[in-house]
Amino acid sequence: MKKYICIAAPIISLLCILTVFTFRSLPASKLWNQYAVVYVPVETSDQLVLKAISASEITGAVTLSGQILPVNTSKNSLEYSIFTFNKDNPDFAYSQRRSAYFFDKTQSYRLYYIPSQEKSKISTLLNILSSNGIKGGADISASYPWLLPVISILLLIILSLFSKNPVFFLLSSFLPILNLFCNPFYQMAEANCLIMLCLFFISNVWQRKGAISYLLSKHTIPVMLFISVFCAFTCSIKSGFMFIIASIGTLAIIITYKVLEDLLNSKSAFVPVYIRPAKKISLFSSKVNIIMPLITLSAFGIFGVIFISSLASPTSSSSSKLMLPANTQAEESLPQLEDYYKWTWNFKTYPYKSLNTESENELFVEYPKYSEDNGLIRQNSLVMAYNQSFKDSVYENIDSLQYESIEKVLKSEGKDFTGGYAKTNSYTVDIFGVIMSLICVFMLLYIYISTIIRKGIKK
Repeated sequence: MKKYICIAAPIISLLCILTVFTFRSLPASKLWNQYAVVYVPVETSDQLVLKAISASEITGAVTLSGQILPVNTSKNSLEYSIFTFNKDNPDFAYSQRRSAYFFDKTQSYRLYYIPSQEKSKISTLLNILSSNGIKGGADISASYPWLLPVISILLLIILSLFSKNPVFFLLSSFLPILNLFCNPFYQMAEANCLIMLCLFFISNVWQRKGAISYLLSKHTIPVMLFISVFCAFTCSIKSGFMFIIASIGTLAIIITYKVLEDLLNSKSAFVPVYIRPAKKISLFSSKVNIIMPLITLSAFGIFGVIFISSLASPTSSSSSKLMLPANTQAEESLPQLEDYYKWTWNFKTYPYKSLNTESENELFVEYPKYSEDNGLIRQNSLVMAYNQSFKDSVYENIDSLQYESIEKVLKSEGKDFTGGYAKTNSYTVDIFGVIMSLICVFMLLYIYISTIIRKGIKK
């Protein structure tokens, strides 16, 4: 059995490292390559928003009220007339369905697409909206929160200097730190403070007699582990599972470290043995007045950032779970480029399709075209086919539309675009996340106060 554990532990640790890195969730990703999205409550007056856009000197905004038919044709044309009489036909459903791109998934917010080159003016737009009592927001690509991993790295370095087994502490802390780099969220950073303190305790009683039972007897340690897991889940379900995977990987690293240490000791002529049992050793390495203020201040600092960011984002509570249209997995409620191609095909060929054939199945149209040549009437055949060449032509002609169409937004993502919904880029913390982060801080304060009055954990 021990042999299998020796083999499985390093494999599991490597798999956990790969999993955490592969399924990372970074807040710096973008929903649209060339557009940012401004959202306002759906009941907001569109005219007020358009005036605010104009006052912000933003050009090229794509708005719902600015949409017309996405095809270059005259209103006096036969095609336009036929469409007018048949616009409720399922063959022309795209012209109504495209409006879904101007609302979030729950239809609670109306969206405005702002070109990336105008992104610097969005803050002005939001200020104007706010001055008019409109609580708007923007899906602007969030900068990577370097402060969180930096705080954790500094905490790691300082704790390793006071640890009785710094090599063990650094190795066992690798996955929690990596997980924070891959999931840089406030609650994850708070949870890491608790985990690193637990690993610091383990490093100080490592390989001492009764270490496991002694650590478990200190009820604050199991409680810290439970709170850290619960706190990680307040980021998202995915982040919570990544935290559990990182914890499993950390345990595998600890087991691997012990196996290697035992292997080296078996080949050594002299192996020192700890005389004092774990319960006689200070978990804080006799530096409680340095360790606890340091780690508590780190947790307070992270919570301070949460509090400030919450005040700076008046719509954070309502928009933290906002789902906006984006280039992601296809969603049935959003039309795709293929739907636009089919709509254009029907628009152009409906007057010439055979009434004896199902229109949706007719992908080839041929009809006579007459012209006069020296008094003679000549008949020519005009042929149209719904094929890749036709689709490419429609795709390329999007740029020639004489207004800022939603199709231009879709085209900016490329031919492989698939419309779906994704969470907003700006990361915000909901009230439950704030509460759990505050619990982490109070947990560290409780431990510190307990050591001051000489209760609970040994100093």
